[in-house]
Amino acid sequence: MKILSVCIHPHEPARLRGSVRLSLADLSADPTDPVDLQQGRVIGSGPFRGLPCVSVALRRFTISVADVSGGAFNDVDLNLDHAFEPADSDTPTHLRVSWDINHRIHEGSTIYLRQEGIREISVLIIGEL
Repeated sequence: MKILSVCIHPHEPARLRGSVRLSLADLSADPTDPVDLQQGRVIGSGPFRGLPCVSVALRRFTISVADVSGGAFNDVDLNLDHAFEPADSDTPTHLRVSWDINHRIHEGSTIYLRQEGIREISVLIIGEL
């Protein structure tokens, strides 16, 4: 059994939209990725025997609420996604975690939040060796 866990803290301006590529060997990331990785923990060593189970969750985020009148809507959309790399492999070597947040106030228009966004993403990976 192999267990990996880490907290991702995006830098500005990547708190609104960004991604990080995590190694499934040691949870390392490319130094140019706009994040800090904290509380990383790896139990077990070696490659996964098959596709591991993954849980990606928001732990902390900040949004501002606008006062909208006249029948317009006020919608905040938070998206998290992940994908194994290489794609379509039974023994992946990396996990790409991506996020996107946007704030729509009027029908058809999108306003991206400023000085707000995703502060912390939690990742847990468990699989067989």
